[in-house]
Amino acid sequence: MFGWFARRQPKAKASIGVVPYDWQPKRIVAVSYALARRDEVEWREFLARAEARAEFHRVKDFEPLRGEPERAGLDPDVHWWARVGNELWFLADRDWSGWPDPQPYALLVWDQAKKRLKQFGNFGLLPTAWTMPDA
Repeated sequence: MFGWFARRQPKAKASIGVVPYDWQPKRIVAVSYALARRDEVEWREFLARAEARAEFHRVKDFEPLRGEPERAGLDPDVHWWARVGNELWFLADRDWSGWPDPQPYALLVWDQAKKRLKQFGNFGLLPTAWTMPDA
């Protein structure tokens, strides 16, 4: 079941724990949580996006296009956004993280067809292909 981790060699500068980017699925129920098939799909979706070039901007500069979520409706932990191809990404940076809470970052992608955000796990290391705004 864990063979899919070994098949890919992502470009992270470091890896804490077992998974590159210190990634965790969005649903973790216990410390000893065993990864399920749905987690493999989530991991593959995240990894494809982690390897894509993305230039993030501060969420205060976000101007939604027609059919996209309003800035006021976003989670308060969402601090950055990016348009990558035909997708709209939001990056959350939690004030709280570490056991029993999830990793500090979460990638949320706007699903235009379903009009909702889809989360692709939690992670502790930002991919090197992503550019963040200066402080």
